[in-house]
Amino acid sequence: IACCTALHTTFAKTLGRRLRSSNAESIMPTNSPALNCEDDCTTKVYVQGQAKQNAVPDNVEISLSIITRATSAAEAVRENAANTTAVVDVIRPLLGPEDELKTGSYVITPQRPPCVNDTCPQDIIGYEVQNTLTVTSKNLSLSGSVIDAAVRAGVNKINSVDFFLEDEQPVKVSVVKEATANAMKKAAAVAASLGGRVSKVLSIRESTNIVTPMPLDFSLNAGGNRNAVPTPI
Repeated sequence: IACCTALHTTFAKTLGRRLRSSNAESIMPTNSPALNCEDDCTTKVYVQGQAKQNAVPDNVEISLSIITRATSAAEAVRENAANTTAVVDVIRPLLGPEDELKTGSYVITPQRPPCVNDTCPQDIIGYEVQNTLTVTSKNLSLSGSVIDAAVRAGVNKINSVDFFLEDEQPVKVSVVKEATANAMKKAAAVAASLGGRVSKVLSIRESTNIVTPMPLDFSLNAGGNRNAVPTPI
């Protein structure tokens, strides 16, 4: 989890005479006559602090689909139901009591002939049924076994394998604090180098980016070879 905090601060400095305001983009030398003034001088400074923390995921979500095609919608639905039942029957025994298997989406799509010379026939030549299942587990090492068993049972599309933290808020708060402290340290350094000190924060802008680990590349053996090498995840 990476965070970037941008601070807009001011710092004050006194030169024998007091200084007028100036922008950080056009700070003038301390011996410049333009800086000799009667009033307190505050200088605006824009700084950016960054921080990054690594966290070990504690959940995995696998999205997989059973796709069937037939000349009639009813036939495609029946075949898909049979294949989905087989997939569910092999996945459930692998899951723990806190794991979850649910339907992600179910779509029936009419199939038409391909377009030729910008002409797209509207005749329906068949139907495609796609039933997407979502598996969520706290056992990250289970991923490969679930995929292998599902493919052997009838899954013909793996949509995604995502690792995540069930509660990412504590890590987010920690990395934001670290980025903010980094920005303040930079602001203080800028002020000190010009003989001043940070007086207050005018504004703050924060952005957080969560990068999830990606699984290793793998190929699916739709032929159902039980002696195939296990899928590495």
